[in-house]
Amino acid sequence: LHQAEAYERRLHLNTLRNSNLVHCCTSSSIMSTAYFRVVWTVLAIVLMATDSLSATEEHGGADGETESAHDEELVEAFEEPAYAVLYPSLILTFGVLVFYLLSRYLHFLPYTAIMFLLGTFMGIGAAASSKENHIHQTILAWQSINSEVLLLVFLPGLIFKDALGQNVHLFTIALGQLFIFAFPLVLAGTVLTALIGYYIFPYGWSFNLAMTFGSILSATDPVAVAALLEEVGAPPRLKTHIAGESLLNDGAAIVFFSIFSEKFFYELGIEHFGEDIDWAAGVSLFCQKALGGCAFGILFGIGILLVLYFLDRRFSKEENVVQVTAVVALAYLNYYVADFVAKTSGVIATVVAGLLLKFLGRSSVNDIHLMDDFFVLTEHILNTILFSLGGLVWGGVVVENHRDGIWRGRDWGYLIMLYILLHVIRTLLFVSTYPITARIGLHTNWPETIFQIYGGLRGAVGIALAIALDNEVYEVTEGDDTTKYEQWTTEVYEMVGGIALLTLIINGTTAGPMLKWLGLVDSSETREKMIEAYKIHFRSEQIDAFVELLSYTRFRNVDFGLVKFHVPYLADLTLLQLTEAVEKLKDSTPPDKYRPPQIDRVVPYLVDKNDPAAEEIQERLNKAVFKETKDQVARSRKIEERKKKRALRRERRNSSTLKFMMTGEPFSTKEMRLLFISMVRAAYEHQINEGELESQHILAVALEQSLEQVRCIE
Repeated sequence: LHQAEAYERRLHLNTLRNSNLVHCCTSSSIMSTAYFRVVWTVLAIVLMATDSLSATEEHGGADGETESAHDEELVEAFEEPAYAVLYPSLILTFGVLVFYLLSRYLHFLPYTAIMFLLGTFMGIGAAASSKENHIHQTILAWQSINSEVLLLVFLPGLIFKDALGQNVHLFTIALGQLFIFAFPLVLAGTVLTALIGYYIFPYGWSFNLAMTFGSILSATDPVAVAALLEEVGAPPRLKTHIAGESLLNDGAAIVFFSIFSEKFFYELGIEHFGEDIDWAAGVSLFCQKALGGCAFGILFGIGILLVLYFLDRRFSKEENVVQVTAVVALAYLNYYVADFVAKTSGVIATVVAGLLLKFLGRSSVNDIHLMDDFFVLTEHILNTILFSLGGLVWGGVVVENHRDGIWRGRDWGYLIMLYILLHVIRTLLFVSTYPITARIGLHTNWPETIFQIYGGLRGAVGIALAIALDNEVYEVTEGDDTTKYEQWTTEVYEMVGGIALLTLIINGTTAGPMLKWLGLVDSSETREKMIEAYKIHFRSEQIDAFVELLSYTRFRNVDFGLVKFHVPYLADLTLLQLTEAVEKLKDSTPPDKYRPPQIDRVVPYLVDKNDPAAEEIQERLNKAVFKETKDQVARSRKIEERKKKRALRRERRNSSTLKFMMTGEPFSTKEMRLLFISMVRAAYEHQINEGELESQHILAVALEQSLEQVRCIE
């Protein structure tokens, strides 16, 4: 609108040339309406091209070219928001293709690592190409995204989802351990990493920038490992330690980042940009941000609980959707108010609000599956865009700096050295605190500690902070690449992006073999027997259901060939199994309600003429199918020997039960406990689904928490 206003004066000069059109626009009928300004602005935009053409014809030469170039810049300014919309749609489409390929053919590769690589290739291509097209323009638009907008859009959704994914009962028990992981270790890691950047790297960074660099790399993101831990059935204690450490150290790292980045910004000497914070003020500011963030998190968490309490119509689908909408809105509002208005820690506020909702709000959520599914979808979208954006910016920065001579071959060597030293630092910190963490909270052991050291990936939060730092300095220096501060922040982002790439590709890909090597997910013979027994039991249930369906008239002419093709568990059905299923159906059905199954179109597929027992089994099947009268049933029951019948039933039952499969070595105590817990959990879920136990009742929550606690007992 502001750019279009410049043409309003020139429109008056073109009155003679456009007299009829301008007269209509300035008539009193339009002047009196609320739409006048919109109409006037649209006309101003439409007349840009004709005005430029007229100026070219009248003046020609350099003046005409200048006018045309100016108009092209204005048109590009109007089109740029549309270019920005293209990138999320494009990258999410690529994400679908990447997920399909990984889930079907390359299961060992982490999704986020591939999205980062994809973004890197896109950034390299955009930086190396001079073609102007829609993809190139949308990449340029997203590479220069505002730092505050970046943090505000991505961090609240990701962090709130991580908080909701915590097992609050285990989280509460392990809080002492997580506090050590999050605050003392993050501060120590920040300082040690800063020493690398300050004394080893040859870039000449100031100490405040080195501390900012250390705080960025102190934030871990186990998104690539978390899915693997869930998939392979890692111990709940290990999952709690890794996810809880990431959740809390994100908050601590961002608080340290905000303090040291302000000190670095003050070095630029720009008025009202940055603040000179001494160590005493820094400690005070840390407490203010941390405690203030907790206060805002509690305040907004209570607000979320109240909203959920009043929106209590469980059978209203629209109200269930409104519940989710309210939670999302308040989560983002919580971050905005805590971080941008009150100048506290928005991350800590979001963590506290999410944990409060998880601990106290489950019983007030009408549709817990809808809530979980929505935040899973939100996390997937945000991670897809953010990791690809991180690679996009990193690839473009590396190409441009390589072209300008800023990023050279030696920098790759420093990057690899930093990757190794970060693991050394993390090992030193965890080993030094092991005597304490092994004795408090949920306890721990050496294999889990080793994997926790190895699983400290850098990802979403670090990428967002590095992009925010680089863009912030780029804006205040007006894109002057010759200033040392702009070069410094670019070098910081190059290192952070490179570390994210290496940890995602190397650590994320090898996390599975590492878990197996440490013996954390060994699949014992007992577990394999349990799985095989479940398959047999499930197959037996399918055979029984199939035979029961054959007793209905509408399935009289069923084609068993098609059934075998579409139901794999029935593909190798035998005549004996069919006979046992028919006998079971007949024994369990009252004589007056028994309907013989129509097996005429099934038996020809199952008869094996080479089997000497085939005729005997077929006679037994015909007898089972035959519907007896009431007198015949009574006479048969008197004649049959109870022992023989009991033995026959036991034989059929053993063919599909755990007892038959478990011949050999007995269950270990741990496997028996896990099996029992799974059975109890299934019984609770069945009671909830049947309406016998209310999911919102505090008893259901307490039972769930007790089962999780028992699973952690070694």
